[in-house]
Amino acid sequence: MTDSTERARAFDLYQNRKKDALIEGKEVPKFEQKTLTDPDAFIKKAKELVASTVNKLSVDTGGVADLTDADFYIVWFVKVLGNWKALVSTDAFHGYYYEVTYNGAKNESYVDTYVKSDNRAVSDEEYNDAFMS
Repeated sequence: MTDSTERARAFDLYQNRKKDALIEGKEVPKFEQKTLTDPDAFIKKAKELVASTVNKLSVDTGGVADLTDADFYIVWFVKVLGNWKALVSTDAFHGYYYEVTYNGAKNESYVDTYVKSDNRAVSDEEYNDAFMS
């Protein structure tokens, strides 16, 4: 069954409950949107997921223990067609950054951990000499 079919089925079920409530003179239930739509909620969720990931995994935190979402910050985030993505970092320890992706179609999040292995400066002159000659 596709996600759009599941959403349509959920909405049909809601419509039936709404009709029953109106007939019985009861309070009409609200339709619950499962997909994450609030940017602040996504940012909070992303930081909480990263803190949980760091605390569960054996990430070398330089002696810092039991990190919370307050120890992390969002470097960048975007929403495209119901999906969110955030790059998350911390000043508590160095060498790692995290990418949190929210899949709106499946209502699930993915946390990817990256290790910084190299950082070098390349001047425009070096680039031009290497690639433009």
